[in-house]
Amino acid sequence: MTIPSSYLAALIVALTIVAAATPGNAQPLRDGVSAARAAAIRECSARAAPYKEYLWGNMEFDQYRACMAERGQPE
Repeated sequence: MTIPSSYLAALIVALTIVAAATPGNAQPLRDGVSAARAAAIRECSARAAPYKEYLWGNMEFDQYRACMAERGQPE
């Protein structure tokens, strides 16, 4: 199966637009995750860890969500 050249051209144009729209001060991604997001995930996971679901119900998830929101990160 070959990919038509028109699809490749459209892909190149789309990638060029995305690259041009990316701010110059954006943190580089590592495995698709920015350094700030990775730090927030680590911190929030540690904050939620003591609240096991089988003991605390939804408290674990509530703590994680609140922590991520405080850091301006999506869940």
